[in-house]
Amino acid sequence: SGEDVDAFAFDPADGNGPGSKSFFSTTDDFDTGTAEGEDAEVRHELLFGDRVVRCFRRRPRSLWDLFIESVHRDPQADALLWDPNGRMSYGELANLADVLSGGLRTLGISKGDRVAALTTNRFEYVALALAVWRTGAIYVPLDSRLRTNEIRHILSHSGARALLCQGDLIESLPSRSLVPELENIIVLDRAPAAAGQLSLAQLVDAGREYGPSEIHEEDTAAILYTSG
Repeated sequence: SGEDVDAFAFDPADGNGPGSKSFFSTTDDFDTGTAEGEDAEVRHELLFGDRVVRCFRRRPRSLWDLFIESVHRDPQADALLWDPNGRMSYGELANLADVLSGGLRTLGISKGDRVAALTTNRFEYVALALAVWRTGAIYVPLDSRLRTNEIRHILSHSGARALLCQGDLIESLPSRSLVPELENIIVLDRAPAAAGQLSLAQLVDAGREYGPSEIHEEDTAAILYTSG
C-alpha cells in the first residue's frame, strides 16, 4: 500500500491547487453553450416516455451549462464548504473542474465514456463530477460502503474506464484482471502504489486546455446503481 501523503492540497491563498493552473481569467471566458442569436421564446420539447414536456424559454443544455450560469451570477460566492474551514467559490470550483476535465482527456476519456468515483463526501467528489460532465463523459458514483464484489459488478457492468478512489478504500477494489476496461485509478490521500494509478495532483498537472464537448439535453449524464 502507498504511504499516506497530502496528494492534493487546495489553498487559493498560496497558489496551490486550481488557482495555479487556471484556464479562465474572467467569467466571460466560460462557455454557457447558448447558440448565438437563439430566441429565448423558441419552443423546445423533451420526451419522457410518452410525455411531451414543452418549454418556451432558453435553458441550459447540460449540467455543466447550468453550473456555469451560477458561476456567471457570482463567481466569488461560496460553492462548497467543508470542515473545519474549507471553502471554495464558484469560480475556483469551475477552474478546478476545467483542469480536471483536461486531465481526463489526456487519459483518453471522451464523450460517452464512463468515469466512476468511490469516495466519502468531499469536495473532490463534486469537482470530478463537474469535470466529467464538461468532458461529455458519464459519471458513475459508487457508495463507499459497497463490498468488493459489488464494486466489481458496477465497474464491469458500466464499463468504467477511470475511477476516482479515496486512498483508504483502495483495498476494497477488485483485482484489475476482473475489470479489464478500467484503465486508470486516480488516488486521493496517498501516493499511487501500482501501475495504472495516479494522484489527483498528477491529473491536475497533466491537464491541458480543451474546448467544451458538444453536449445535448438527451445525452446521459450519470448512471446510478441502487440497492434495489
